[in-house]
Amino acid sequence: MKHLRDEKEALNELESKQKLQASLEKRNASIEVTLIPNIKREIDGLQSVKSQHENR
Repeated sequence: MKHLRDEKEALNELESKQKLQASLEKRNASIEVTLIPNIKREIDGLQSVKSQHENR
């Protein structure tokens, strides 16, 4: 019986890790789609302001 319990625990741990991995992959995809473009726009805007000040 102990062997079956150990196997069940291992399967539960694997399932938990797979769920965590899926969650992290979903979060990373969300970051790539939303945050990165926003950050790039922010950087472009700041670089534009910097260039304007340097050209004065």
